[in-house]
Amino acid sequence: MVQGESILFDPLKKSLRVMNNNETFTADLPEEKYTFFIVAPITRSGIAFLGDAGKITATGKKRIATITDTANTLHVKVLFAEGEGPVTLQGYSEKTVTAVTLKVMQDAASHLFTIIVPPPVQGEMVNVKMQTK
Repeated sequence: MVQGESILFDPLKKSLRVMNNNETFTADLPEEKYTFFIVAPITRSGIAFLGDAGKITATGKKRIATITDTANTLHVKVLFAEGEGPVTLQGYSEKTVTAVTLKVMQDAASHLFTIIVPPPVQGEMVNVKMQTK
């Protein structure tokens, strides 16, 4: 159970629903017999971090090392394998999201945003600092 508001995101349909902690969710299994959802809390920063776009383990420890939240900032440490290309992160916020030195694309209607994170020049990790306005 998630405390407070959370986002229920359907990556296959690119749809989402804001849920309160007392709500329940049910879904029918599609004809393909396969679906998945991502549930993410809306943090103090106003951001629900949905992780690595297109991945079933969107916030797995081999990609997302840490997630730290403050009043208006979400810090995410993103891990890369040697020779790996850019990673697309996604999230939700009703507020405008910016990221230090990275471009944020945010849909005004759905409030979904993406950030393309280039691989590090040195090392295996990139720190991403997202802020809300």
